[in-house]
Amino acid sequence: MKLRISKTNRVFPICKNISGYVTDLTNNYSVRDIKIEVYKGDNTEQQPCATAFTDKSGQYVIKELPEGTYTFVVKDEREAVNEEKYVTFSKSIKVKQKNKSDVYDMEIAKELKPNQIRIVLDWNSGPNDLDAHIKWETPDGSGGDCYYDNEVHRYNGEVVVH
Repeated sequence: MKLRISKTNRVFPICKNISGYVTDLTNNYSVRDIKIEVYKGDNTEQQPCATAFTDKSGQYVIKELPEGTYTFVVKDEREAVNEEKYVTFSKSIKVKQKNKSDVYDMEIAKELKPNQIRIVLDWNSGPNDLDAHIKWETPDGSGGDCYYDNEVHRYNGEVVVH
């Protein structure tokens, strides 16, 4: 770990700020009041070394995190009043001291209802293989085919495939 010596000759670890946005996986809208707990290494049984909440624009900021590997646990602990809850997930993040701050945006998914399934396909900007198709039929007999150039589909105004 790199250290910085202050004018008072005390030694401090060099730290950096981590920030980013939390958005809804299906519609890319920002999600407010989501809790982010940060754990040193991969031991999430210990007390978190930092905690933050997303603001109204979905942004979070973790200040002064020393170099190392951390597990970020993203939780929806809001009271569910006419809103669907989001699934808790974790992400490993390696903090390096190249820059003063890093940005880690995260997408979260809503909890599924008993009759729902979720399949997530993640295409980069230039995928080599475009033969992944999802075909479905809706209750009225219509349906569709989801693939790279045709990836968002709605039924009765609701996104059914994205």
